[in-house]
Amino acid sequence: MKRIWVLMLAGALALSGCSLDEEVSYSSASSDPLVVAITPEHQVRLPVPKLGFTRTVKQLLNAQYQEHKLDPLLVVLELKPDSLSLVGFSPLGVKLFSCRYDGRALDVYSPFKDKVPPLSQIVFDIMLAFYPVETVNEVLPDGFCLVDDGHQRLLKHGQETVTEISYARSDTAQDPLKIVQKVFNYQIKLAYLDN
Repeated sequence: MKRIWVLMLAGALALSGCSLDEEVSYSSASSDPLVVAITPEHQVRLPVPKLGFTRTVKQLLNAQYQEHKLDPLLVVLELKPDSLSLVGFSPLGVKLFSCRYDGRALDVYSPFKDKVPPLSQIVFDIMLAFYPVETVNEVLPDGFCLVDDGHQRLLKHGQETVTEISYARSDTAQDPLKIVQKVFNYQIKLAYLDN
């Protein structure tokens, strides 16, 4: 039971960019659960989900915060035209967390949600990676923009890169392989378990 708790805590921390021995604040002045920090000084409200398709992907997620590598997690992501859902499982198949976002509310299941950073940070990373650039740019603060050069996406603040997303491209999908958040210093690598 202790191993499952450690895996869950490590997974949640990895997904949200925190470590067990160093606190990184994602809090904003707002008590709105749909507001996330994109830098320590800047917050953004999650964009309203707008997609023209439905897709379910199963991923093996490996995360690193600074030099801490955490155990892999199985993640199932469901993208719909007006919502997204995410469920994380331990290597043993135990459900660690789930969340669903529809533009109005972020419903979260996690036994440790008061002990770990918000899943809204993960939702924002998903939206950076999978949603149209225009959808994200609509909500970014002045001075920020998301650009897509065909092989990667960059969330930029002026000339500084905040987040870098690398892709594997196919004829039918654009699949993020790596998300590097340079300000909060975390990296997520994704391997796809099926198409």
